[in-house]
Amino acid sequence: MQSITTVGILGTGDYARALAYRLHTNGYSVVVGSRDPAARNLGKINEYLRDVPIKNNADAATIADVIIIAMHSKAYEETLKPLEGCIAEKIVVEISNPKKVSKGESNAEKLARLLPRSRVVKAFNVISAWAMESGNFGGSKEVYVCGDDAEAKAKIHQLVRDLGFVSVDNGGLKAARHIEALPLQLFHGWGGSVIFSTCVFLSLILAALFRYFWFNPKRLSYAQFPFLFMMIITGIVSITLLACAFLPGPIAAFIQLYNGTKRKRFPKWFDAWMQARKQLGLISLLFAVTHGLMALAQLQPSYMTGFYTSRAIVIPGNLTHNLTIPYRNYMDYRGETMALAGVLALVTMAILGISTLPSVLTGLNWREWTFIQSYMGYFCLTVSIAHVVCMAADYWLKVSFATAVSSTSFIIIILPLLTFFLRLITYLPCIAIPLWRIRTGWERGSGQQKKTGSHELDLI
Repeated sequence: MQSITTVGILGTGDYARALAYRLHTNGYSVVVGSRDPAARNLGKINEYLRDVPIKNNADAATIADVIIIAMHSKAYEETLKPLEGCIAEKIVVEISNPKKVSKGESNAEKLARLLPRSRVVKAFNVISAWAMESGNFGGSKEVYVCGDDAEAKAKIHQLVRDLGFVSVDNGGLKAARHIEALPLQLFHGWGGSVIFSTCVFLSLILAALFRYFWFNPKRLSYAQFPFLFMMIITGIVSITLLACAFLPGPIAAFIQLYNGTKRKRFPKWFDAWMQARKQLGLISLLFAVTHGLMALAQLQPSYMTGFYTSRAIVIPGNLTHNLTIPYRNYMDYRGETMALAGVLALVTMAILGISTLPSVLTGLNWREWTFIQSYMGYFCLTVSIAHVVCMAADYWLKVSFATAVSSTSFIIIILPLLTFFLRLITYLPCIAIPLWRIRTGWERGSGQQKKTGSHELDLI
């Protein structure tokens, strides 16, 4: 495969200049094409481009080995059709993005249909002109590449890497439909998780208002709602979302056991839930941090009386009795244990969140990622439950059974406990061994013999 000697850029806009600068500073020979080259002076805008020649489109296309189309897609027909002979058999890189997601042909496919003798490749559309020119990235450095010509794609992959980006092969040119939709997405995959989390948050606020303020004979003061009760609510939301992030794991295991195969697709609603686990976990972390900061501000005897030891100052009475003034000075064992469990939960949750960052994720192998997301994840869920139990156990022991199980502190750990125990069930040999066989390819009724080897479980 011959290397690229000259790159032609048809267009003189912001992106064309950014590409020319990046290519030129990385040692490539660059020529820029314009409909009116005499009226263009790139050196005035960027002094590094003084040595980059500007020619008419036909001459630039003739000189270049690879041609990058840096113009609006509406100009393709008028500008490129006359150049069809000049760019026949050459690699043409299409970099544009539509204004809205199209259900039909992508811009790259339209260009390939317009220039049937050219080798069209889609690339660079997910990198902004600012990131291209400055080298500072506010997002991913990945560049998605697709095309039907394998040799042409290989050359563009090398070009992308030479410019300091990470090249990702997305297959044939039809994949350009997906690639062109990426820059138009706003927080893709977060919509359902944010809506669900918001509903949980608002529902708990309403429940707190009903239970403790509106229909409570011992109505509490509204002065406690903005901070004290919001601190409690954020904690409840956090542990609920954390349980929702881990609950699909054991459910998926039971579904696969029921189906007797791993190849049958999950129901759409459950598949969407599985894909939202990362987002639910990160939103849970947000609420946990908020809960922790608010709790830290209230970590004093006047707010949390029950978690501090009781002391008293006794002033001798002159006549018949002493005057005793009680006060609290430091946490008792329940307060210490509750705080420890809370800190462990928050730190572990932060580690889970950090491990999902792309820069961290690329440095983890599968076993390390499994350890963090599975074992540390369930440790986080365990200490979160312990945090609630340490807080409420003394109250549960003082009241009746019916009152204890109907208390808010007990209700909020039902879902986390269910998640935890379902997970434990998947480790029982009668469940774990068939599940391992299914996830290593065995299917019920397939007639396959039981596979031998390591029973390392993949129960994420």
